[in-house]
Amino acid sequence: MFSTLTIIIISQEVLLSQTLNVTQALTFGQVAYVSSPSTVTVSWNNSRTSSGAYVKSSSSFTRGIVTFRASQRRKNVTLTVGNSTLNRVGGGGSLQFTGGTTSPSGVTINKNSTTTFYFGGTITLTQSLVAGNYTGSVALTFNYN
Repeated sequence: MFSTLTIIIISQEVLLSQTLNVTQALTFGQVAYVSSPSTVTVSWNNSRTSSGAYVKSSSSFTRGIVTFRASQRRKNVTLTVGNSTLNRVGGGGSLQFTGGTTSPSGVTINKNSTTTFYFGGTITLTQSLVAGNYTGSVALTFNYN
């Protein structure tokens, strides 16, 4: 019997004297550990894959979406998604999140223009994972010059 869990990652706003808005959280849907290694990945292009994990096909998932506005001058921008530990709502469990790829990568944003970035990531499930809802913050780093 599989224990299913719903994972939601709410991205943290990082303000750099520019404007950043999180418009969609990265979510993985309902998943369960089956065998080691057990991972579920949601990509920047809004696809979901798994290895050694059960994924409930009818459960929804979403890639993360943020907008970045260059208000001071033209900027060359690259987004990096950090790694994080996600905790079970109500306590009693945690799982690891690894930041994934982003799109676009290394884009130039003109002054007073806004660009939308898409990002994904991977969660690692363990045999001892407690069923429940898991949430946490993920650092989004915008490198610009």
